[in-house]
Amino acid sequence: MPKEFSPYDVAWLVTCVAAVAALAIAGFLNRESGWLDRLDLSLADEISGARGPALIGLARTVARIASPGPLQLLSAAVAIGLVILRRTRRLVLFLLVLLGVYGAQAMLAGLTQRPRPAGLEILGNWAGYSFPSDSVTAFTAISFAACFCFFAKGRTRQVAAAAVLISSGLIALAQVILGVDHPSDSIGGLMLATAIALVVFRSLAPDSLFPISTGGNAAHLDLGGLRGAAIRRALADQLGLECQSVEPFGLEGSAGSTPMLITARDDDSGIDRRYFAKLYSTSHVRADWLYKTFRTIRYGRLEDETGFKSVRRIVEYEDYILRLMADADLPVVKTYGIVEITPEREYLLITDFADGAQEIADQSVEVDEEIMGQGVGVVRRMWDAGLSHRDLKPSNLLVRDNELVVIDVAFGSVRPTPWRQAVDLACMMLVLALKADPERVYEVALGRFSRDEIAEAFAAARGAVIPAQLRRMLREDGRDLISRFRRLSGERPPVRIQRWSLRRVGLVAITAIALGLIAVLVIETVIGPDRGVVGPPECPDSAVVVLAAQAAPEARAVVCVKGVISGWTHAETVVTEEGLRSTYDNDRSGSEAMIVTFGRSCDLSLRLAEGDDTSGSEHQITHQVEGGCAVLTFRPEGEASVASEGQSMIGWVERSDLGIAAQSGPK
Repeated sequence: MPKEFSPYDVAWLVTCVAAVAALAIAGFLNRESGWLDRLDLSLADEISGARGPALIGLARTVARIASPGPLQLLSAAVAIGLVILRRTRRLVLFLLVLLGVYGAQAMLAGLTQRPRPAGLEILGNWAGYSFPSDSVTAFTAISFAACFCFFAKGRTRQVAAAAVLISSGLIALAQVILGVDHPSDSIGGLMLATAIALVVFRSLAPDSLFPISTGGNAAHLDLGGLRGAAIRRALADQLGLECQSVEPFGLEGSAGSTPMLITARDDDSGIDRRYFAKLYSTSHVRADWLYKTFRTIRYGRLEDETGFKSVRRIVEYEDYILRLMADADLPVVKTYGIVEITPEREYLLITDFADGAQEIADQSVEVDEEIMGQGVGVVRRMWDAGLSHRDLKPSNLLVRDNELVVIDVAFGSVRPTPWRQAVDLACMMLVLALKADPERVYEVALGRFSRDEIAEAFAAARGAVIPAQLRRMLREDGRDLISRFRRLSGERPPVRIQRWSLRRVGLVAITAIALGLIAVLVIETVIGPDRGVVGPPECPDSAVVVLAAQAAPEARAVVCVKGVISGWTHAETVVTEEGLRSTYDNDRSGSEAMIVTFGRSCDLSLRLAEGDDTSGSEHQITHQVEGGCAVLTFRPEGEASVASEGQSMIGWVERSDLGIAAQSGPK
């Protein structure tokens, strides 16, 4: 199956990549020339010129949608929804999109180091550099990725994506009105998020291979569009069949493949015939591996429950088992071979279609002694031939012209253990008893099996070894057929299926660790990256110092670090609308030996240093300037020379030297 981006996807992706690249380059060059700031501010001035109490209140309400709290709730809601819907692949891709967007955002922010809009009164909350806009980027990434996670391809997804883009545009406009972002910051964030989400989902979960199922089983793939055309071409090229129609068939009884009914014209005879086919893809390989792995964790390793390594092996194995059972004179459908749809990704197994056959549980089917004899006879022949079916249930046993037909032998095995053969016998008798008296079924079975063999069969028939469909129908029947057969054949100690081994213990441990790591990853991704992390506030006019000045808009001077002397290292600096907090480690005093905070007031600067041991006035040094205050906090156990060295690194830069006029604070 080809994986292609639509022309619309390609056009939008090229536009986004080009726009983000151009804005990033312009932002980098802007650090010297400032031409992008002038262009942005001319537009921002026009937008902010309409500020008024009502517009500011509305803008703050809209911007609050993309604040950290609501964004974390939105991420958590998407993740929980995907877990509930069991869309594991899309949950992984959702997290991958967020990680990719947050990583790209941090890289671009570090490259451009763009402060907040200069010359405008900032009325909203902010953190760190302005390009790309953190609020617009995060909201767009979460919401746009959610469109690919919850909506099937088509008009619904298009409408949802359009709604996301409109919402992101309104948030971007609110951020510009509040003076938090430049217009180009919001444009860059929106395009960055949509480009990454588009690439991830189109490349790793194309709708042609992993469609969103709005009902039914996720294993059932769409048979229309490109896949339908590929199936028709393959049938003509490889089997010489002129396909007239391809339609789903018997979906309710299939959980590990996509069953279908094919009507095709034979090139030689020119006669239309109906064929049954099963489509296997790589998604079925993963599902098979997960299913068997978790069964091993829950029950221990049951016989022959090793997962297949490739989709080719699955279809080859079923074709082989069909031919082997036909050679053993078992009533199975004829196989016509394997059709390759996409090499190593999708294969089709073509067999006869049992025209006129009905499931044995169908109301129109009468299970008389002849059918019972055929049923237990099938099991007897499998025992004699050294075969087992391993999935005997009503949907896999058909009746046509009072003849039993066995289908779906994908789980069959060669030279099974007596335990596995016994389970086949018990399942066959239970299926027959759903439509007849268990006493009659038992009497017929005694014609082919001994009383001890039947007793062993029902000692082994318990829990997970009985197919899910058969377990459900037994519960609905209400006659407790298993207990009745056990009383007829004689009670035997149950065969234990909980088997512990080193492999099972290892799988349990690995799974527990993996689930724990996944949980941590999900939580960390949902919480999002640390806000406002920037570089060190280097004197005299680094972008971080400008950000600190914007956090204290009335400050006459701004604190900065003249240089880091030997024995000291910069740990982390965070700048938000509240102020600056910069930490430094020392080889004698350890981590956070000095914390530098700067804000509009000393109370605010002290609050920024909270969470650290600041007891003792000798360990806090306050520097107050007009409109601002810096506080240096040192460890109580630190040496006096450490504090002295720390103070020597601190400098100040006048606001006028930064080219930023003093403003009134946020209202």
